[in-house]
Amino acid sequence: MMQQRRNYYIIGSVLLSILLVPLSGSGIISLKWGIVPFFGGSALIAVSLLWLSSCIFSKEMNSGYILQVFRYILTAGLITSFSGLLLLSGSYIRYVAMDRLSPHWILFWPLVLVACLIFLAGMYRKIIQGNVETFKRWERFIKREDREPRSFLKNLWEEVILQKQLRRESHIRWLRHVLI
Repeated sequence: MMQQRRNYYIIGSVLLSILLVPLSGSGIISLKWGIVPFFGGSALIAVSLLWLSSCIFSKEMNSGYILQVFRYILTAGLITSFSGLLLLSGSYIRYVAMDRLSPHWILFWPLVLVACLIFLAGMYRKIIQGNVETFKRWERFIKREDREPRSFLKNLWEEVILQKQLRRESHIRWLRHVLI
């Protein structure tokens, strides 16, 4: 039932945005009405990813709750970004018709959104999809309550970000790796 209700919200939001395109194309709605939702949606997507990271760095909250809130925030961010893009497209079409903007700028914001979506899909494919089999294999041994977030953060900082082991082996290889 919740999934069906959420789908109605998504469809309603997209239809409302499509109905607002003529208003932005006619100049009744200014360019700000497109830029603010686009960047707001991008911020919501970033917040949803930070919220999801709380599942990794904390063991107090319920995993199901964290994932449900993540889905809602991510969906809201994607809808808001899409709505902003539609409103921007109406304004840009008006500017092109008034000869105040060259036509190739109409494609700019959709390409920014596509680049963001490709980045997120690539991150998902690399980090999550590639490790599903490993997780299923070890799932019975992994309990969220048994994790130590401080130890995880320490290892993340030392081994992934600072690359201490590589630095101990060779300063030149470490420097080359950092510069790349």
